Amino acid sequence: MLLKPLKYHYIDATSDAMPKSVGFIAQDVEKLFPEAVKDFDGGYKSLAYDYFAVYAIAAIQELNNKVQENEELTQKIETLEQRLAALENALMGQSLQSKDEASPQIQNILDDSKARLEQNTPNPFYNKTIIQYFLPENSRDAQIQISNVEGKIVKTFPLSTSGFGTITVNGGELAAGTYFYTLNIANATIATKQMILTK
Repeated sequence: MLLKPLKYHYIDATSDAMPKSVGFIAQDVEKLFPEAVKDFDGGYKSLAYDYFAVYAIAAIQELNNKVQENEELTQKIETLEQRLAALENALMGQSLQSKDEASPQIQNILDDSKARLEQNTPNPFYNKTIIQYFLPENSRDAQIQISNVEGKIVKTFPLSTSGFGTITVNGGELAAGTYFYTLNIANATIATKQMILTK
């Protein structure tokens, strides 16, 4: 973002000539990428533009990672908005005196002392799917395990942070079929849900 592309023409071009080329000022590039600048006699400098192809690929990869992170964050926000809407709708028809008097729907939303495992979305999936979960504070040895229909564990996701979280399952790492994913805390099974991978 610190580099400014410019149009320019050579000294021997006429004053009314159209710009002959586009590029960067070598002195500007040298401050950021000195390896892309070469010095010549007389104080002249030149740019090795092939360096920028490598930089561009690295930037695209970084951008792609941020896009994936944003997609997961967007999915999490949508889920929280749905939970909030469900709570608001339930409260409209019910005067909440105490937590014990709450409907099962409200009870589930308000009770953040219990671990929870949500249904993966999308399901079925073919590219990737997101699994949301909630871990109470001080949860030990928490993990989500994915097993096939034969009961064989094919993938394990260690969970180290309490609160709401998500994991992403990449369809390219598994064969098509039906799987079960289980939330375990301290060697105790909390919940198990089913997901389907298509190809």
